[in-house]
Amino acid sequence: MANIKETVHIDDFLNAISSTLESKYIFIDRKISDILISIAKSSDVYNVIAKCMINYDFKEAWKKALKSNFIKLPSKDDDRIAFIFCLLSNIDDKNLDITMVLDKYFSYDSEIKPYELFCKNIIVEFKILILKKLNVESEPEVIFTEKPRQIDEFLLLDKLLNDFLQLVVVQRKIKHLYIKKEELVTMLQTFIHA
Repeated sequence: MANIKETVHIDDFLNAISSTLESKYIFIDRKISDILISIAKSSDVYNVIAKCMINYDFKEAWKKALKSNFIKLPSKDDDRIAFIFCLLSNIDDKNLDITMVLDKYFSYDSEIKPYELFCKNIIVEFKILILKKLNVESEPEVIFTEKPRQIDEFLLLDKLLNDFLQLVVVQRKIKHLYIKKEELVTMLQTFIHA
């Protein structure tokens, strides 16, 4: 198998997938378009999908996939590739509404957001299948992890804002307690810097 670092011919595809996994739900339309554009740019990825699409009937596969409240992908790899490609194409062409798809078929797990499930079950699966067809080794995907430092900074900023607002409320309640203008400016500058 080829090492992923040696596969320049599929870099656009891999970058588009990674960008989708790192993105937020509001950008999903653009990210799906980017994946499809990257497929068109890579003859290797395009050829894999083209072979899988021969005599493929998405309408029939779509009916079979929707026998429950989630999308059940076909069992064969070639059919899975064709199904996911058609699903992404139909979303991009606005034949399927992504919000409806997420709400209806990817909201069955109360602990995982529908967009995260979509990325895990569709986008990551698509990448794995394509790389498998191209005999390329890949590293496992880490989806939607936040750095603890970012969370701590957000909580600190939230606490600073709450403390400042509480000070202003107290200031309004106790009219005889005044903060000097310089102290207020210093507090605001500290808050803005934080």
